[in-house]
Amino acid sequence: FAVMLKRLKDIESHLGAIEARVDRVTTDRRSDDIRMIFADVGTQLETVETLPSRSNKVNTAEAAERGLATLAGRLEVHFQQKSDVTQKGLMRSADMDLLWSLAAAIRLCHEAGLRALYSIDELEAAKQLAERRAERFLNLGQTLTPDTLARLCAQGAKDSTSYAEARRLALPQAEALVQGLRNSVASISSQSELAQELIERQHSGTAYLDEIANERNEPLLILPT
Repeated sequence: FAVMLKRLKDIESHLGAIEARVDRVTTDRRSDDIRMIFADVGTQLETVETLPSRSNKVNTAEAAERGLATLAGRLEVHFQQKSDVTQKGLMRSADMDLLWSLAAAIRLCHEAGLRALYSIDELEAAKQLAERRAERFLNLGQTLTPDTLARLCAQGAKDSTSYAEARRLALPQAEALVQGLRNSVASISSQSELAQELIERQHSGTAYLDEIANERNEPLLILPT
């Protein structure tokens, strides 16, 4: 929970740092909505964290998972809107930063939601949802490539020399954004594989979470068959 909450706070701080670099006329309302979503995500993270001590754990976990899925969907809309707008015109460094922040928050929602399902041993549901969400994440960034993003950032250049330099400077950030999206797809997809492994080995999701939470020494945890 502490790690997830820190990640959320880091994303919020990053968002605050880039707001001044994005066009205020078009982003004030969007930023307010994103901040409200982040606040709701924080509330749901607290719910997931307290699941072990809940008397009605199953209903609470299911509600938290649905809530996180809804919040992820709202963030996906913001991501798609920003992606579509910037691909039709000039993209800036701040635009790529915003896309990175949204993608990181979507991934966090998915991870927390899957943890809620693990905590009530809904491994088959976790497996199926992880597969679907990995595919949705893949589709979200399918049209984004480092070269395309870098070229969009260089569109405002006055001559070919300035264009080449602007593209060169933007390329590392574009590569980081696209690689981050790919890593998120791989991470969420791996949750499906993990759920399938636990099902086949007849391990419960609750036992798995307890085991990794209590481990303090070993860098790699191997569950007995």
